[in-house]
Amino acid sequence: MMETNKRGTAIIIFLLVTLELRGIVCAEAELRLIRDLMDGYDPDVRPCERIDEAVQVTIDITLHQIIEVDAKNQVITTSVWQRMYWKDEHLTWNASKYGGLERIRLSADRIWKPDITLINDVSGDFHNNQLDYPATILHDGHVRWLTPRLLTSSCTMDMTYFPWDNQTCTLQFTSWTHDNSEMTLVMKNSKADSTDFVKNGEWELVGLPVRTYTYSAPCCEVPFTNIEFDIEIHRRARYYITNLIFPSVLITAAGMLVFCLPPESGEKVSLSVTILLATTVYQLLLADGMPVQSISTPIIVRYIITTQVLLGLSMIFTVLVLDFHHQGLFGHVVPARLQKVVTVMATLLLLKGTSKKVWSSTGASENKGRSGSRKRAKNTGEGEGNNSVPMNSLPSSFGIKRGRASSRDTEFSPANEISDVQSSVQNSKLYDINEVLSGFHVTLRDKEADDKRMLEWRLVAKVFDRLFLIMFTICFLVSTFTLLCGYPKL
Repeated sequence: MMETNKRGTAIIIFLLVTLELRGIVCAEAELRLIRDLMDGYDPDVRPCERIDEAVQVTIDITLHQIIEVDAKNQVITTSVWQRMYWKDEHLTWNASKYGGLERIRLSADRIWKPDITLINDVSGDFHNNQLDYPATILHDGHVRWLTPRLLTSSCTMDMTYFPWDNQTCTLQFTSWTHDNSEMTLVMKNSKADSTDFVKNGEWELVGLPVRTYTYSAPCCEVPFTNIEFDIEIHRRARYYITNLIFPSVLITAAGMLVFCLPPESGEKVSLSVTILLATTVYQLLLADGMPVQSISTPIIVRYIITTQVLLGLSMIFTVLVLDFHHQGLFGHVVPARLQKVVTVMATLLLLKGTSKKVWSSTGASENKGRSGSRKRAKNTGEGEGNNSVPMNSLPSSFGIKRGRASSRDTEFSPANEISDVQSSVQNSKLYDINEVLSGFHVTLRDKEADDKRMLEWRLVAKVFDRLFLIMFTICFLVSTFTLLCGYPKL
């Protein structure tokens, strides 16, 4: 048993020593290989055998995450993994001479590398710490350089269909100094990789097509090759529907309540102003996230402007309705033409019963006043304007003489003189009472006339209020329907 344990321990020690020696041998081989490769190597010299040969660089990216889409500044920030492949003829070796070592890793600043630049970068850091990541080199000279990058690039955005808009942001890569005679760019796939893409809460990734083309720069005779990665994204509209569009539509719909509120409440104008201010606040919130440009106007902005115009007109209409409502207080009479127009409008707006009731009540009041005036004129023998009590209706005991005076009445006596004095006093009181009653009658008649005028003007205000309500509702529905139909995917 003891011998078995000793034998196992010896084997373990032998293996450890062997592995250690092999590691030392491998480390020495790699050190020797790097020393031999770097001997006389110049990272500024293009890695090709002939001077007229162009280096072919294959480029590909993996979109990892959309960090931010700044529509106001027309900028998109993305996290990508950039991959570049090329062959360096100066970095080849025989693996059998170096312990079978087929690949090594070198710092990017020690080898030649393509000066691939994101030409629409707006961050100012064009290389974005790329040199911190080493390159992998195979024994046949093929180089693979994988670097994570945080790219901030310009992106022209069309906000017409906000918030149901689709945007295409392009990453434009090209060589900054090498034209096609020295280096050619080739895309690895027809579309970029999105396998490890992290979903964004605001934007949905639609596609990542890649295209390449050549262009001639004003500085150079030989054209350059451009590779463009298009990031096609679609905005998720639920947030904006919940927090912007729905409240805006609801506030505009509340404008209909202005015409439903009775003028007696005294709050029609204040309610209209409040709703208009609310839509203005929403417009300011919307403008804060919109790019400052005049190329296109978003449909949602047109809708808010339309609603503001509607609410402004509703305020004007409300003032007009209030003016009609209070015209009766100033003793103005509804013109005959306006009465006809209001009667026709009331019939069309299903207010015919109300208009008949108003006009019939005012007509009955006029007829009643006229019949009473004719009756008084018949009793007094005077015109309608005489409102005094008829004198022939007074009793004889009040000292009013009727018919021929008798001889007994003409006789003078102290008793007759006292009776005449009393009759004169009673006559004077009767005339005072008659004047008071006449004043009451005039006041009552004037009040009935005022009530008639106020009722007529209130009917005019009610009819126009209903008309403006229908007009506002139609315009609101048409504008909202136009908003929804203006978007191609709705």
